Amino acid sequence: MARKSLTEAQQAFRKTGQINSVAPFNDSTSGDNTNSFHTSPSIIKIPLSQLKAWVNQPRTYFPPEHIQQLALSIKRQGLTYPLIIRPISHGYEVIVGECRLQACQLADYDPVECVIEDLNDAQALELALSENLERKDLNPVEILNSLLSLLSSRLNLDEQNICSFLYEMKREWESSKNKLGDIDIPDEKNPHQKLVNDTFNQYGYHWYSFTCNQLKLRNLPDVIYRAIADGRIEYSKGLKFKSIKDPITQTQLLEQAIREGWSQRTITEKIKEVLGAKKLNNEEKQENPASRIQGLTNRLKKGKLWKSNPKAWKKVETKIKHLETLLEELEQEIS
Repeated sequence: MARKSLTEAQQAFRKTGQINSVAPFNDSTSGDNTNSFHTSPSIIKIPLSQLKAWVNQPRTYFPPEHIQQLALSIKRQGLTYPLIIRPISHGYEVIVGECRLQACQLADYDPVECVIEDLNDAQALELALSENLERKDLNPVEILNSLLSLLSSRLNLDEQNICSFLYEMKREWESSKNKLGDIDIPDEKNPHQKLVNDTFNQYGYHWYSFTCNQLKLRNLPDVIYRAIADGRIEYSKGLKFKSIKDPITQTQLLEQAIREGWSQRTITEKIKEVLGAKKLNNEEKQENPASRIQGLTNRLKKGKLWKSNPKAWKKVETKIKHLETLLEELEQEIS
């Protein structure tokens, strides 16, 4: 896959607007001409009906408002960057540019400028992840998932083993960091550690900071994780709900915050109210029964409602009679 040629084709498109036309995909096309055609860096027009979203697209959330804005821009100015696609049995898969594909569909922009690449699954994933990581508007969950997927592809390990490997690097680094000086990784002779470091450096991140901070996101409650991943709430706001341990209360308050667009300050205040109320409830539950009874007795004596507020005292007296009746019934059951 010639990334340099691809970049040149994109730049030429932006400068000249010259595009090669292509007929709809034909399943019967075969032979050497097919291979050379699909690996050509030329930008060609493909009918919208021939373009399919890639099922393994690592990016899962596309902000509707961004799609709408992009659709308006495409209607006015056309497509600025072509889609990167690969051939499949009945058309083409969009490897890079699904957001633009959705905008083209919304704008009824047809046909669509594309670059066809002959990619296997591993190459397609690598390209899609690389393109995603070059974007400036990734949220922390997207960064986490993209880097883990990229490392998983490059090291041929599943994501759980990638996390274990990063934590092992972190422990090794911390146990010997005073001896390492300016060295970037614990063991420069370890090819896996070097590949990890090179991957993070390629996209402007550091493996140690990522391991200390980003990996914690994997431990977030699912409701918070999904809200951040789907762009429904900002990362810094979503993290605040982690302090609420009750899942039902956590979900209800989070959804209310999203629905009403709470600020950071409002979220902090609401969570304090909830945690404060729960703390009081817990204290009441844990308080010694004898202390509670003595406390009620002292309050009744101090208030002297039978003198200061006879009407209120009648209500209290009714409750006391109910309590006396209940106690008598319980005593009879015990005896």
